[in-house]
Amino acid sequence: MGGAVVQRLMKVPGFKILFIGVVLACALWPMALNAMDSPQPPCGDQVIPPYSGPNEPPAIQVWTDGSIKDWVAPSCTGWTDHGFRILVALAATFPFNGEAKDLLGRFGAVSSLRGIRYWSVMDQSWRVLITDASVVDGTNLDRRRSDLTADELQQRKTMYFLQQDTRFSGPVIYRLHVLESAPARLVLEVENVSPMRSFALTLFGSGDLQFIYFLDRHSPGLWELYSLLRTKRSSSSLTSGHKASYVNRAVAYYRYLVGIPTDQNPPAVRSE
Repeated sequence: MGGAVVQRLMKVPGFKILFIGVVLACALWPMALNAMDSPQPPCGDQVIPPYSGPNEPPAIQVWTDGSIKDWVAPSCTGWTDHGFRILVALAATFPFNGEAKDLLGRFGAVSSLRGIRYWSVMDQSWRVLITDASVVDGTNLDRRRSDLTADELQQRKTMYFLQQDTRFSGPVIYRLHVLESAPARLVLEVENVSPMRSFALTLFGSGDLQFIYFLDRHSPGLWELYSLLRTKRSSSSLTSGHKASYVNRAVAYYRYLVGIPTDQNPPAVRSE
């Protein structure tokens, strides 16, 4: 808009106020986007991204390092380290007629993870994600034991399990900690305890790969699941990018937990 035109319009009653309002709105719009664009687990009234509908795919949002300046995780996550390399949020509503205790049992049934599949954007096909999984006593790979029931997990609060991912050189020990366990709400945190390597390269040091799950009963027969997957800044720079792979892995775990075939078409993200 030319300067002379603006000057003439400024003489029109009410235009000056409208013009100033538009300028202020444009100036504030990026700040509003930044404020709304941070992940927000169900720790209060607002959830970002919002939950998808019960018959819809999960809502997913991904952030990369630097996309949220000086990001600090909400206090309800218990995460104290600032920042991330990759951050994936997933929010979904799913039908489930059981209790929170039944969902907790799915976390304890670690051996059921064997054979779950995800869409590999590199191979452009469904691929087995986990070839081996077992509960272990402590952090010793050789001390395998049977799966934990919901009752056992409620009493222990913490368990360790091993998992062999097809993209890593050996089995990895994870720690699962139950943060909240109530009839209508579960909050669980998972992180790697042992390093995660590909050949001779350490991609994730201890604690560099974290997950947190919030499960809340929405109404009779309907539950909501919100998960965050974070790779810390201390992880290898080689783990940056690959957003589609992180999303498809997060979706594979979500499908497993809610009882959907993990290789059901369509995949969440078909290609990078």
